[in-house]
Amino acid sequence: MPYKDESLTFTINGRRKSPVQTNIQYTTQDKGTAKLSFQLMKDGVPLPLSAAVVKLVLLMSDGSRFVRNIEITDKLNGRLSYVLSDEEIRHVGTVQAELDVSYTNQQAMSIHQFSFEIKKALIDTDILPSVEYYIDDFESLKNKINELYNETIQTVEELRKKFEDLQNIETKDGAQKKADAVQVNLDTHKNDKSNPHGVTKSQVGLGNVENVKQASKTEFDNHVDDTSNPHKVTADQVGLGNVDNVKQADFYEFRAHNLNNERHVTKNDKDK
Repeated sequence: MPYKDESLTFTINGRRKSPVQTNIQYTTQDKGTAKLSFQLMKDGVPLPLSAAVVKLVLLMSDGSRFVRNIEITDKLNGRLSYVLSDEEIRHVGTVQAELDVSYTNQQAMSIHQFSFEIKKALIDTDILPSVEYYIDDFESLKNKINELYNETIQTVEELRKKFEDLQNIETKDGAQKKADAVQVNLDTHKNDKSNPHGVTKSQVGLGNVENVKQASKTEFDNHVDDTSNPHKVTADQVGLGNVDNVKQADFYEFRAHNLNNERHVTKNDKDK
């Protein structure tokens, strides 16, 4: 079966390299044929790989991660290749890839990052994406287990908070019962005429008013019209304590008496 071979050339040097954006595209039907070929160069010539170990890291768009050993097809001329597995080719989307080259004594040599696309073939439109992890060394396995553990703990914590929120959500019946209770309290308050708020006379501007019974308007009018001395005022109270309660001559009688020369004579008349 012919390969769908895509070639990449990487140069080994001490400078940091930016990820390479490629035009490589495979489909989910390229099973066993999606091949990546690499050429490693240094100082303009092929880099021998007789003492090197090369790994390919694939980070799929759905979060799946694969770490694969790369087959060195030509150690003298720095050529190597990798064919995507059936499990890997099923992960549709952009794949972030990294080619790690190291010496056999574990001294890092270079890291090359690139990306490519996996398109879903029409025949595979009903296939649901799956998340799988294929790791071929213990250190990567440990890191992945720790990563999955942390994700699980975070998910459990998020679920716990959501359940707390659900417990705090008011049901329709519960909300109606609370509303009915509030309405009952409101009606009771409206009908309460016994000063439920404890308002004082000072608060309404009557702080100097004594708490004594007042006469009604009718009683007051009757009192005004009463000329029979309802308060029993005495002569002493009006400054007439020394006045005898006898009838007095009126002014005209007094004047007539005072001008009567027959009754009132002078001393000389008396002496005569």
